[in-house]
Amino acid sequence: MKEQAKAPQKGREHAKGQKDVKGPAAKDTASKEAVHEEEDWNRDKSKSHGVASSSRSREHSASPTRRPKHGLQRSSRSSSMSERRKMGHHHAGGGHPWDMESLKQAIMLADSGKGEVKSLITKSLFSPRAPAFTALINMCGKEKMAEKALEVFETSQELKIEKNTYMYSALISALGSSGLWQKAFEIFERMLQETSDICKPNTITYSALISACERAGQVEKALDVFERMKAAGIQPDLITYSVLLSVCEKDNLWETEMDIIDQMHTSSLHASPLNYSRVINALGERGMVDKAIEIFLQLQVAGCEISLNLCNIMLNCFERNARGDLAYHLMRSMHENGIIGESITYNMILSSLSKSVDPGIMPLMLETYNNMKYFGARVTGYTCGLLISACEKFKDPHTALQLTHDFQQLNVPIDHPTLESLNKLLRTISQPQQPQ
Repeated sequence: MKEQAKAPQKGREHAKGQKDVKGPAAKDTASKEAVHEEEDWNRDKSKSHGVASSSRSREHSASPTRRPKHGLQRSSRSSSMSERRKMGHHHAGGGHPWDMESLKQAIMLADSGKGEVKSLITKSLFSPRAPAFTALINMCGKEKMAEKALEVFETSQELKIEKNTYMYSALISALGSSGLWQKAFEIFERMLQETSDICKPNTITYSALISACERAGQVEKALDVFERMKAAGIQPDLITYSVLLSVCEKDNLWETEMDIIDQMHTSSLHASPLNYSRVINALGERGMVDKAIEIFLQLQVAGCEISLNLCNIMLNCFERNARGDLAYHLMRSMHENGIIGESITYNMILSSLSKSVDPGIMPLMLETYNNMKYFGARVTGYTCGLLISACEKFKDPHTALQLTHDFQQLNVPIDHPTLESLNKLLRTISQPQQPQ
């Protein structure tokens, strides 16, 4: 093999000796030498594929030969890749894996519960270490192959591979992704019995166990794991909190979720906008407007981006609880910060204001309506109904008449109940006032 590997080197030396030749003959000579050199290199390479990977790696490291830098290089690389694919298919079909990728493919195709996973690992042509076993367990978890993940873990123990936190955590996660939360707890308790410091549960471990409970709908178990986590002095991270919030939302534990959000803020962490929106919406349903405002203000103090969607959720809370004053002030704050509302935004503000019994609210409704037009939000029939109903409540036919002309210019359709209210109001204008 060594003599053959030197053939391209001789070809290069011979070609180098010919570089003083002039004219077309020199080009023909160099071209022929390049072709011979490429053929020798390809022949050496194809022969080396018949040797085991360990022998091949030694020969390649011992040989000073490099790939020839000629036009045939790309075709040689394609041929090599094709041969490697064929070898991969052969090993996945029942041979011995020679590297990590071929081992992964073989395990994916193996039958679980028949000892095939163990056989593939023990008979592979390389020796997987702890990180490799962790990667294999993670792979099985992503594919929801919990039984194979367990087989990989048990095989690692038979091979005297030193266990560690990441290997245990990967197995707990794999079991949880398949709904085997009870088995995940067994592995966790087994992990706690380990005396080695490299097997101590960490944030990833507890998060994986909480996630296993969340997937199985085990709310109390998930919260219990969270308490055990804090008691052990393990600091939760954003992933831990996100899973816990999901647990609370599934069981409508809004007070618990608010407590978790408070803990997140204490740790300078923040939930997702979707989490905040759900909590604020739940608080609005329960009439807890002050708590909703508190969370909304905490978001701003923390520097979180306040989106239009979050503002709409907050306005919904105000509308549901007839807090038109707060809805109006939020609208002004939105405009000051460059947040322009949509049709639904201004309709919620108008609806919140219309629930007031104070006649002084009418100018605020007209201001909201004018803002709506100014910023290009679509005026709808619902908008007309809110404004005309307010005019009827506060006995203001002249404003109703002005609004009617405006609606006609905007070509806004008015529904039948609104038309009846409008006609009733307009008739009061022509009626003479009764002497007192």
